Amino acid sequence: MFFLQVDHDIYLKLVEKKEAALLFQLTDYSRDHLRRWLGWVDQTLSIQDTKEFIKIATRKYAERTDLVTLIWYRGKPAGSVSLYDIKWYNYQASIGYWLGKEYEGNGIMTRACRALLNYSFQTLGFHRIELKAAVGNEKSRSVAERLGFQAEGLLRQAEWLQGQFVDLVIYGLLREEWQG
Repeated sequence: MFFLQVDHDIYLKLVEKKEAALLFQLTDYSRDHLRRWLGWVDQTLSIQDTKEFIKIATRKYAERTDLVTLIWYRGKPAGSVSLYDIKWYNYQASIGYWLGKEYEGNGIMTRACRALLNYSFQTLGFHRIELKAAVGNEKSRSVAERLGFQAEGLLRQAEWLQGQFVDLVIYGLLREEWQG
């Protein structure tokens, strides 16, 4: 079971089936806030959808290809930060994150990502972490840039969001650049 204490307010824990109702409730409450940048939100319409997601995430964790965590802030689920598309043979992974609307503006995501990046570089031995964010998603991009990610290019019309294709900025962070 994965658990990572970030600071006195925040910890990361592997998402579990018993938390499906809490995760769905957070998603549903923040639906309008999240759907602009996260295509999966419109396909998450019930607790059963969330249970299925957790089942897949648990399988991928066992296969060592993904690590999906809930961000717990002062005892409540606040969002998620995950490593996915882990390529052990290349010492790299991608990171993705989202935060419930009521939790923004408290530095939660930056602190959670910083802890997971430390774990990725120091414990897992990764050399590179990638991140993709829609060009217009300024909040997500500012988190990446605060953490030291470098914009490496533009993926044209790479994601279908809200009935249209959007461009994504691809960011990279190398172990030797990390200032964790």
